[in-house]
Amino acid sequence: MREWIPLLQTLVWPIFVIGLALIFRSSFSAILHEIKERIKSGSPLEAGPRGFKLGGITKELEKLPDAPQKPTEPAKLRGISTEPTDWRQERVKEYKRVDRYALVHVYRPSTLPNQKYDIFLFVVRHQKGTDGPPQRQFNEIAKAEFYFGESWGNEIFPVENTGSMIGVRTHAWGTFLACCRLTFKDTTREPIILFRYVDFHMLQDIPNSM
Repeated sequence: MREWIPLLQTLVWPIFVIGLALIFRSSFSAILHEIKERIKSGSPLEAGPRGFKLGGITKELEKLPDAPQKPTEPAKLRGISTEPTDWRQERVKEYKRVDRYALVHVYRPSTLPNQKYDIFLFVVRHQKGTDGPPQRQFNEIAKAEFYFGESWGNEIFPVENTGSMIGVRTHAWGTFLACCRLTFKDTTREPIILFRYVDFHMLQDIPNSM
């Protein structure tokens, strides 16, 4: 019997690895599919000790025309008019309409059958003139209601404000328009409607542990 021990010890790791592959085969398939799609679209792929990094900036995106930032003060010195234009007025009007709230999303490859992505949508608020991240917790909001359309049975998903991040997670195989209605604790305040087109062209890291 002892002569079988080295053979059994040799087989332990291959069996363990095969078992893990069978258990997490859907995750591996989703990751491999995502890598394949990113490479086909021209996204850069980096491999290193910390895992794989898939770039979301494709060659096609790199060819888009540049729109550089231009500080207001130098524009004044150059004699360029800084009076509010229709564009600036519309931008200010939209900021006022949403009161600087915005709906954002992140995503990852989905492990669910017939789905391609797990999507996480949540509410933030722009903080002008700061180098920190946008605000993510709100005492003034009572609840948020999310609506994604027919593929979700036209269902409305309400989320009460518990003091933490306000958002939902869902799953999809393609892009869609997400809608969110914010209701405030101050009942005299009108609700705010936010929109977000959910696409899948963001940067994404896939660590070794996945």
